[in-house]
Amino acid sequence: MKVLIKADLTPHTASGYDGLGIALALRQAGADVHLDPRTVQAPLPPDVAELLTKRASTAYDLLISHGTPTQLPALTAAERRSAALAVAWTCWHTTSLDHLKGRSALRRNLSEYDLVVGYDALSTSALQPYVTSSSATVQGGFWPRLWPAVDRDFFAPNLKIGLVAEDPLTAIDAYIELRRDNPDLPISLTVNTPTPIAATGLPGLHVFTEDWDDETLHRFFASQHVLLALGPGSTPALQFLSTGAPVIATNWGGHQQWLSPAIGYPLHYELYPDSTGHPDSLTAVAAKEHLKALMLHAAAHRDELRRKGELAADLVPQMCGWDKVIDRLTEKIAAVPGDRGGHVITRYRAAKARIEESRQAVSFL
Repeated sequence: MKVLIKADLTPHTASGYDGLGIALALRQAGADVHLDPRTVQAPLPPDVAELLTKRASTAYDLLISHGTPTQLPALTAAERRSAALAVAWTCWHTTSLDHLKGRSALRRNLSEYDLVVGYDALSTSALQPYVTSSSATVQGGFWPRLWPAVDRDFFAPNLKIGLVAEDPLTAIDAYIELRRDNPDLPISLTVNTPTPIAATGLPGLHVFTEDWDDETLHRFFASQHVLLALGPGSTPALQFLSTGAPVIATNWGGHQQWLSPAIGYPLHYELYPDSTGHPDSLTAVAAKEHLKALMLHAAAHRDELRRKGELAADLVPQMCGWDKVIDRLTEKIAAVPGDRGGHVITRYRAAKARIEESRQAVSFL
């Protein structure tokens, strides 16, 4: 099975991180992967760097173009001829695309693809006015092997709550109000965010603005009992859950694809216009009073945290690892009208079967 992937290959951006995930997952499934990256940023995993040296083919079973809606290009005539089936996979969480400039070009570009995929149901719905072919919802994934479970003392005197990147002001305001009303509350909040925040001098509040690499982030996750996930993106939350601890997450956007009371705490929210200011382009803002209540609940129910974390470490890699995500994508491809989707899924399953036979043979030896 030959696959051409058009995506960012930039480990330190959300879309580029996912571009790497798609390439590696398909390669590990036995596909013959070719890359046509928009941008490349070192260091790349050796397996991906090797793929960049391959010569282009004249025929592909599958072409995947991944990125935000404005990054998804029209296919060239050569690409259209060479690919048996083309997928546009957009990683943007949004409720509307009507604020974008060049909407007619977006509609024209997306019409070139056989399947248009959104990361969550709201985003897929926002894409509908611009899609003339099939559509589906498949969220991006993560690599569980990089985020192994760690032992934590959930009964430590101080409950450590962390947050990475998203909506730090709501979390900090909630923490300040909790400490104001309960000066001796055994909770700390550690925030890693690029947003400049003035020092408050409040005990237990720690703010870091450095761009942490995966190794540093894993050490941070290992030191925390709960993670706040207050924006639409899911990657840090999935990574944290995989290490064996629960999240408090807004029940919106990409979180709806995996969030449940079994592994976390769904958080109420209110919708407001996002940074574009367009009235139909909305984003979720965490309900501060409910956030405060859940933080207090977590501090008082440590064994519940432990149980949720143990289940998360078992379930989340099975649900959201990149290999499972690619399986779901191919299932959506198989449903594309006509016989091309069936052709792709047949080739994909055959490639996976061959790679599994090879692994079993190596294991036997």
